[in-house]
Amino acid sequence: MKVALALCLACSLAGIWLFRYLPLTDLPEYLLAAEALTAKAAGDTRYTEFFTIEFPTQPFGSSYFWFTSGLSFLLGAETATRIYLSIALAGTILGFALWLRAVEPSREIQALPATILLYGFFFQVGFLPFLFAMPFVFLALRVALDIPRAESSRRAGRLAVWLAILLLVVYFSHILAFAVVLLAMLGQVLLFTGRRRVWLLSLAALPSLWLLTWFLATEPPTGMPAFDWSSIFLLFHFTSVLLPFNLVFDPSLGIWRYHTETLLAWAMVVGVFAAAWWSGGRISRRLGAICLVLIVMWLLTPEFHVTYPLAFFLAAAAPLGWHRKPLSSAVVVLACLLAAGGQLGRMVGFQSEARDLHRVIESIPDAQRLQPVITDSESKWFASHAFFHAATWYNFRKGGTNPYTVAHLLHFPLKYRKQVFPKLPGEWHAADFDYAVHGRGTDYFLVRTSDRRIIDQLRSNVPLRAHSGSWLVFGPNPRP
Repeated sequence: MKVALALCLACSLAGIWLFRYLPLTDLPEYLLAAEALTAKAAGDTRYTEFFTIEFPTQPFGSSYFWFTSGLSFLLGAETATRIYLSIALAGTILGFALWLRAVEPSREIQALPATILLYGFFFQVGFLPFLFAMPFVFLALRVALDIPRAESSRRAGRLAVWLAILLLVVYFSHILAFAVVLLAMLGQVLLFTGRRRVWLLSLAALPSLWLLTWFLATEPPTGMPAFDWSSIFLLFHFTSVLLPFNLVFDPSLGIWRYHTETLLAWAMVVGVFAAAWWSGGRISRRLGAICLVLIVMWLLTPEFHVTYPLAFFLAAAAPLGWHRKPLSSAVVVLACLLAAGGQLGRMVGFQSEARDLHRVIESIPDAQRLQPVITDSESKWFASHAFFHAATWYNFRKGGTNPYTVAHLLHFPLKYRKQVFPKLPGEWHAADFDYAVHGRGTDYFLVRTSDRRIIDQLRSNVPLRAHSGSWLVFGPNPRP
């Protein structure tokens, strides 16, 4: 089983390092911010015409910006990000296994089927800081178990210092992961360790809690998600529990998005778990209780991020006994390799799509005002909008601006210095683009659409600059 686990982790790392282009939707947004921070520190002003650049201190992604800014001088933002992502994926499984070894030692084997979770929705969308927080969530839970069990007060004190550091890493990565780890720590106290040395656990959490209190008092969050009682939001929210398993319901179109091989892999694993339960394999009631707490958190908040750690806790609590049967073990190993192999195969196919995008981006001069008109943001290889932020790849590589970066979000260190696009159709409404209405303030247009009206309208007003695959660039705009 250790060999199978190592092979699955190797496949996850291969997906990060073997391919030039990664299919993570939000990746260019993070890279742009990291590159801008590095450029500012080096005295490079190429991003300052359109953006102000702040030092990140908030509990949303600061770990990413600090990590990549620190390494970018030596390795570049892309390589630093691949290292960050490698820690996130491989570290999550290793941290999960270490925690299982302490919380219920017989359940360490559940780390193997959990590797399939690495290739789901959260990876494809590119929630980098949240993914990075997960190894430290499980390591913090492991240390929180070790503190009450420590043989001496001195060792318990040293472990409390480590716990405080781990909680700070989680806090500066993502505030929702911080909430999850605190709830899970509380569950461990109530269900596993009792009140022994609980004061040390509380002391270790104080630095992070103090920072959170200061943040909420001085920078109250604005624009945070809230419950939308529309049927579309509710349908998505209450099916979001399936996101970690790479099963996504798109309520706007009324369709399910999934990868066949991943769905088949989960069907195989669930079948093995069901057979183990039927044969007397036990479910962990105590871990199941923590799952219930996270389910309540998911139901009562408008965020779906909690479903990712919830999936790991569900895997931890699942029936045991399957690993003692050669056939069941073989089925689980095959399922894990099927999911990993499918991911690698899809990434091979994705390279040609992404290569076309980067070819047309190279045709655009530096520091331009680029408006994306992308009605087809999906990749045929991934069940996500892989090209939703495609225009930001240009800004990362060549500067300039586009109207749809995440510079308007509270937790990003980039902020728009000025709004140069007078009127826009909106990022989700590119199909409404009309050159006469929305063309002002734009130097170049990055286009991916099957709508002939949009293409013909641009052709008749703006020269075609480049064309590769399904991507078009029009510009320079004669009436900017």
